[in-house]
Amino acid sequence: MRWSCSQDGTFTIKSAYRMLDAQNELPREPRAWIWKMRCPQKYKYFIWLVVQNKLLTNQLRYKRCLTDSNHCRRCMAPYEDCLHILRDYHIDKEIWLSSLNQVSGKNFFDLGLMD
Repeated sequence: MRWSCSQDGTFTIKSAYRMLDAQNELPREPRAWIWKMRCPQKYKYFIWLVVQNKLLTNQLRYKRCLTDSNHCRRCMAPYEDCLHILRDYHIDKEIWLSSLNQVSGKNFFDLGLMD
């Protein structure tokens, strides 16, 4: 058997990568815009963590067996995820409501993290 995507007929990771790249099958970084932002690196990293759903919330800590509960320890909400930390926690919600107009505010709280 001969691998048709290399000159000598042997399979390598490099030759498979080149084949997929030529066919545009490689996943492109959909979040590359984060790294192009003009702001301090620590903000870019924070945004990247949120978008990747890697911010160390209590829900994520619970999944990793780092805590015994996934609820929010500040307000006792049933879970603490990125949306709760950034939008749905009652103090955050007041800030968002004061900065959004009444029409867009209703839709804003129905959106998911990536919307």
